[in-house]
Amino acid sequence: MHDIVLKEKDSLIYKLGFLIVIFMPLIAVFNYIPIYSFGQLTIRGTDIIFILAYLLIINTVVLEGKIPTPVLVILALIMLIFVFSIFLESYTEVNKNKLAQDFRFYQTVLWGGIGYFYINSERKFNVFLTSIILSLSVMSCFSIYQYITMPGLHRVAGFFSYANASGLINTSGINGFNEIGALFSLSLLCILYKYKNFSHNKHLIIYILAFFLNLIGLVLTQSRSAILAFVLLIILGGLFSSIKIAKNNVFVKKYIVKSSIILIVLVFITVSLILPRLNLNRIYVTFDPGSSANISMVTRLSTWENGYKTWMQSEWPFLFGYGSGAAESQSTTENFFLDSLNIRGLIGTSIVLFLFLYPLFLCRGKNKEIKIITIFLAILVSLTGNVLVDPYYGGVTFIILYSGGINQYYLSGELKSDENNYSSSDF
Repeated sequence: MHDIVLKEKDSLIYKLGFLIVIFMPLIAVFNYIPIYSFGQLTIRGTDIIFILAYLLIINTVVLEGKIPTPVLVILALIMLIFVFSIFLESYTEVNKNKLAQDFRFYQTVLWGGIGYFYINSERKFNVFLTSIILSLSVMSCFSIYQYITMPGLHRVAGFFSYANASGLINTSGINGFNEIGALFSLSLLCILYKYKNFSHNKHLIIYILAFFLNLIGLVLTQSRSAILAFVLLIILGGLFSSIKIAKNNVFVKKYIVKSSIILIVLVFITVSLILPRLNLNRIYVTFDPGSSANISMVTRLSTWENGYKTWMQSEWPFLFGYGSGAAESQSTTENFFLDSLNIRGLIGTSIVLFLFLYPLFLCRGKNKEIKIITIFLAILVSLTGNVLVDPYYGGVTFIILYSGGINQYYLSGELKSDENNYSSSDF
């Protein structure tokens, strides 16, 4: 394996930064423990390592006299959105809660710069995916423990929150169902990606165990957006792979059709018979009039309509938004993109979308597949919530998008990628 060749005085700094990124998902598991409150912001473990990582980057940039272009692009665009948002808020009554959400979203994007700086090869990228899977497996074990030991629960989001017949109970001060559900979906997709590209028979049991742990964790969150997004991406991914494999093979086509029918039947039986008996029926009763799940869906559709009308009121908010502090943008639409259009307008939201797609223009190698999947997942789960402002889900999403050697950056004049020496035996 060949790594970035650094000056001896910088090597420890680089290694520390790399460890911060690798352990970020595991530290985020304990984000339910607040460290300090600063206004509307609650400082958590990931905030501490985020600041430390950027201090290390600044140190390296000062010593080397150069900064990677993608990191510079991220910083410049975030600064542009932030400054314009402050300009708008100077004409409105400031909503500190919305300002805190804006700050959180900017922070999640900036995690991409940290990932780009310290995860510069597919081998390191693979280690980071393993860290995500491990952290969500730990989360799932706790969810299972809660579900077994606390009768009557019908929603569990690991350490963060759970719900029983009396309603939602937060253990972290945030509603984590959609966020943790999105994380479980992302972890499951990472498992499938790793198994497809890097699996060895000796790892089969580990992959199966991790997959079912994360699948149980996803089901226990009862997050409809996360579950449906995962199912949709699996179906689309299976179709594309099947078309590619079975292009000129009639036998394989028949096998795929039969397997798909069996899978659909099994899913139908699971949803219709098993989950309702376990009191995990939020999706099942969504279209049952009067149920809490149905009321939630109807309310959300109404807020989407109101949010869209608010955004379209006149040319100025259509293009530039109202800012975080405006009365028109103070209530969430439970849709990240509609909220962004109301706060930042079409221009600001276009910049946000560019930050999503920019890594694809830089990406090379086999990890482009998981980056595309990550983008689609983030878009789907963001349609029903502001999950990207969560430092856990949003942070790992942007690290995946911007890391993995997407564009070689050199320090001390030399970069030797270990991509060609990547070992598929690394779990």
